[in-house]
Amino acid sequence: GGRPPVPQYVRSAPYPKDFQEFDYASDRAGARVAENSKGISKMKSITDASPETYMLTPCDAPTRWWVIAFPEKLLVEQVGLVNLEFFASSFRHLQILGSDSYPTDNWLVLGVLESEPVGTHQLFDLRPSCARMSGSSCWVRFLKVRLLSHHEGE
Repeated sequence: GGRPPVPQYVRSAPYPKDFQEFDYASDRAGARVAENSKGISKMKSITDASPETYMLTPCDAPTRWWVIAFPEKLLVEQVGLVNLEFFASSFRHLQILGSDSYPTDNWLVLGVLESEPVGTHQLFDLRPSCARMSGSSCWVRFLKVRLLSHHEGE
């Protein structure tokens, strides 16, 4: 047996100055949190656009994930990460999975993201990952986010 392959991370880029943001994962767009792992508090803030509220998750939790349900299938081309918390560790590696149905055991990996330790608004381009997949696998109704690691410095 050889070593497992090193994952190819999708690295972040800052939001372009002319970026027209529409958050499909917001409650205003009809998205909702379908489920999340234990230990995460203020989970509803994931779909709330208010900067006054934010999700909290302990860095030492054994599993950290959540599932967002969209009102209809969406083509996931980019994922934005907004971190307005300056006094705690931020997520470093996140796995993005998609599915047409939920609950399911058949998640498709859309990408594994690597964020920068600083930066409030980071954008991840999943189009190259989607182009390597067959069919319409980046069209999903459910998006699962798994937190794999965090930046040190809490």
